[in-house]
Amino acid sequence: MKNCLLILYCFIHLPAFTQTIDKGHLSGSLDSYTQFYQKDEKINAILPQDRVSSNNFLKLDYNYKGFSAGVQFESYLPSIAGFPFTINESKLINRYFKYNAKKFSVQVGDFYEQFGSGLVYRSWENRQIGINNALEGINVQVTPVSFLHIKVINGKQ
Repeated sequence: MKNCLLILYCFIHLPAFTQTIDKGHLSGSLDSYTQFYQKDEKINAILPQDRVSSNNFLKLDYNYKGFSAGVQFESYLPSIAGFPFTINESKLINRYFKYNAKKFSVQVGDFYEQFGSGLVYRSWENRQIGINNALEGINVQVTPVSFLHIKVINGKQ
């Protein structure tokens, strides 16, 4: 019994003796839109060839101090009915690397950006309806003084 209490005491106080090392932060999300199709006699719906279809999105982001990197993997097995296009594949779709300082940031890869309310330029993603017009290129933002914020973007959709 004494040994169990000693081990329990060591585990309770273990964080006091460990050294914390900042190794960054890994985060992610998994979205899956899956449909199972059934025959409907009332409306005579035409069944697709595949009875089950699924759109899947895996996004991973890693942050360490001022640096961040991320990837997005998409898989359509096959794509759900009503989707704007028919695809049956999996691929790495978005990737980026970013450095962010106090008055300066630079991002290389795929990114979303908007100027003002989005009337002049807006790139965005809506997975449910199949829109992803991310820009692949470089995004540089500088704030030399508090009242001036400069954005320079270059790339292709």
